[in-house]
Amino acid sequence: MVDVLTLSATPIPRTLYLSLTGARDMSVIQTPPRERLPIETYIAQDSDELVREAVLREVNRGGQVFVLHNRVQTIDWMRRRLERLLPGIRVGVGHGQMGEKALAGVMHRFVRGEYDVLLCTTIIESGVDIPNVNTILIDRADRFGMAELYQLRGRVGRGEKKSACVLLRGDTLSETGKQRLALMRETQDGFRLAEEDLKLRGGGELLGTRQSGEEGFRIASLEQTQRMIQMAQDDARLLLDRDGGLGWAAISDLALVDEATIARVSLELGSRGTGRYETLTAIPVDEFIASL
Repeated sequence: MVDVLTLSATPIPRTLYLSLTGARDMSVIQTPPRERLPIETYIAQDSDELVREAVLREVNRGGQVFVLHNRVQTIDWMRRRLERLLPGIRVGVGHGQMGEKALAGVMHRFVRGEYDVLLCTTIIESGVDIPNVNTILIDRADRFGMAELYQLRGRVGRGEKKSACVLLRGDTLSETGKQRLALMRETQDGFRLAEEDLKLRGGGELLGTRQSGEEGFRIASLEQTQRMIQMAQDDARLLLDRDGGLGWAAISDLALVDEATIARVSLELGSRGTGRYETLTAIPVDEFIASL
């Protein structure tokens, strides 16, 4: 019986890490909704000409546009910029610091088609489904993580029209920022993005609170050794089912090696115990590595 079910389009590194270690079971839905078209993803440096062309292209075919600017302090400046570039285009503004009624009013007017463009922050990241919105421009997309970009891109393309996501980058990009944006353009697969995010950022802490960062293994890594991890999970479940718990001291570090080495080292280490797993003394990692 399942007690807790978690749904995610793009699991954060720690969630995927927990699944890889066996702390959570995982199922993947790979079939998109029927008639859902892929979202065309573009990476471009911000310019007045590009913003004007992208918005007019969508509005002229009867659609609406999200323009995401995630700084409330400068959102009025962005509104004035859009009104200058796009005379006659109706622009609404929505962000989390607005009152509840005011924000709801803006969203209802946008849904009714009274605005052509919704200039907003990441408040649209989840729970927004407006089929007539088929273009989103994300200002300074290089400042967002892949999971968040994937969620934001998913706000468009929810109807039958071809849709576009324009990732507006800054003047300078870190190497990691370049990789994130390139992956967003390369794939529509949220699970693959999550796997790549895990490689880029690390899986965080299994028993702690950090949701990303290096996991601290001394040899290999989780995402590269999934078959061996599955074998370890099966052995652990066998022990738990048989004895109801583990009888040996906790091992502070885990080293992952190939199967042939495991077989050889297991024979060497097995001679130190009585042949039952639970009676083996915990072997320090340095001693384990020295025996390889």
